Amino acid sequence: MPFAIVEASDEDGSKDLYVVPEGWLLDTEQTETILLWPRCDGPKLYKLLTDGESVANTKWMKMDCVVKRINISHLSFAHAHVSKLKGECIETPPLDNSSRVQKSPTPTPVEEAASPTVPSADECTNEKESSLSKTVTWGKRAAAPPPVRKISEQDFYNFLKAVEQKLTPLEAFVRKIADKVLYLETQAEIVRHRIGPEVVPKAPSFIDVDFKQIDSLESIEKFNTKLLDESYRNKIYEWLNSQMLETKSENRMTEAIDLLFTKRFMPKCSWTGIGRGREKIAMMRMVNIMKLFRRIGTTGSTIVNQRMVMVFFMKKLRNAVRHSEIKHLRRSTSHNVPKQSVKLEGQ
Repeated sequence: MPFAIVEASDEDGSKDLYVVPEGWLLDTEQTETILLWPRCDGPKLYKLLTDGESVANTKWMKMDCVVKRINISHLSFAHAHVSKLKGECIETPPLDNSSRVQKSPTPTPVEEAASPTVPSADECTNEKESSLSKTVTWGKRAAAPPPVRKISEQDFYNFLKAVEQKLTPLEAFVRKIADKVLYLETQAEIVRHRIGPEVVPKAPSFIDVDFKQIDSLESIEKFNTKLLDESYRNKIYEWLNSQMLETKSENRMTEAIDLLFTKRFMPKCSWTGIGRGREKIAMMRMVNIMKLFRRIGTTGSTIVNQRMVMVFFMKKLRNAVRHSEIKHLRRSTSHNVPKQSVKLEGQ
């Protein structure tokens, strides 16, 4: 999962830029959204901030933020963009060699978590050490700065910029190959449909399974717990798979929603549990159900990951109220048509 750069307010009201995993944002499609911040500090916070697969918890602190940039593949690139954004916002005079290395007065959470705290001379004096060697060691740490501080932020940014410039042609080459593969796959699909036999949709088969459509918090938690049983999990998957006529990943997951949940239940849910004016059921907490949807959405040509399931549910839950008000609606499917395929068929 990539990283994002957001602007949020500190406790004193001042705004600063933060690098966080995209899983901490309520909605990455909106410029102004909500940032979920963990209630921890130190190494634990640093580990969460540097983990691109980290997903926010509904019990974390909630704060308003402005999304500056998303979909940054690497943490070092994200920090380079932060330095660039700060340089564009604040004009500073050229620094000489004596003042080139200087920390900002308000460090970001990543700097606070990554930088070890070096005790001062007074703290070393007041601290009761069991041996003289520990006191000498702390004195040396306070006197000798870490070797990383000899490299300025500007030099580090220039290094990352040079690496990024070398990666740009490589990314363009890979993108060109991917487009060529997509073109060949599309042409093969067109030929298969023209000369191949017509695929007859399979008829739903009957599988006896102990399941009732989910319509409450208690039923969804009970279903999520029952999925821990491998035999029950496989039986539910076989039952869902037998009821589906679609072959595309998103359409299969959409059919699974219609089979598992009632229409009146879906508006009670959101991905993080945050709703307008009231708390909702957090779908991200139902880990076993999310694993079931990853299995349902995975086909011979597509492997569904955690992020794809998250984006799918965020989109579906956003339109759940409007979907529940429509009567006599047949089974819903995704109507997204790849633009590249349409263009190639017309050639």
